[in-house]
Amino acid sequence: MDLKNQILGAFIGLIIGTLLGNEISRILNKPKVKVRFKDISPLLTENGEFWSILIVNFGRTVATNCSCFITLFDITEEDIIDENLADKEEGLPSYSHENIDIHFPRGQFVSRNKFRNIQNESLCWSKHGNPNILDINPGVVESLDICKCHFSEERKTWYLIFPSEKGWRKVRIRLNLKPISGRIFVCPSNEFPTLLDFKIDVNEKGEPIFHPIRYNIFKRFVRFLNRKKLFA
Repeated sequence: MDLKNQILGAFIGLIIGTLLGNEISRILNKPKVKVRFKDISPLLTENGEFWSILIVNFGRTVATNCSCFITLFDITEEDIIDENLADKEEGLPSYSHENIDIHFPRGQFVSRNKFRNIQNESLCWSKHGNPNILDINPGVVESLDICKCHFSEERKTWYLIFPSEKGWRKVRIRLNLKPISGRIFVCPSNEFPTLLDFKIDVNEKGEPIFHPIRYNIFKRFVRFLNRKKLFA
């Protein structure tokens, strides 16, 4: 009986050791995708600028199928600029290497008569072709397109253009410039999502400015405990 118990104990210990070893290895070697935000990374154009943020993988393995989403709070139908009222030339990528028809101005998914809340809507990466999904290798930094701040010479005012999963071929929405708060999610298929809360404000010159929202340690702990609600 003692021999059987010893064998059984050794077998159970082997199983537990293997499982723990695999879990420890997974934790140590998993990707660690973070928003590396110091300042917005603008790409200046003649009629505005593209805003992007940098996403880095600090881990030891590839962060696979990274997709990114945006939520904009407190948006109403009155905030939207429909495509028929947008400037024909907005300085968006031309995709001239692709054999596709591009509309000018670009079509948009959300309009005043097709309104819906902007909640967990896809963004696109800044890479050639503006894919909406990509892998991020260890130590690699990728740029994520958030929006274009466009100055309309005709209107003499700014408005915001947000991309979609189709890149800039068809945009998500155009919005009149006003203070807006939002949230960006970075979601690898093999790691928990990371997120950035932000505000878009208007400075004294009437220009758009981007602010990340910084939380103190207590607030970050509370958000961690309630993290499931952040993705709803």
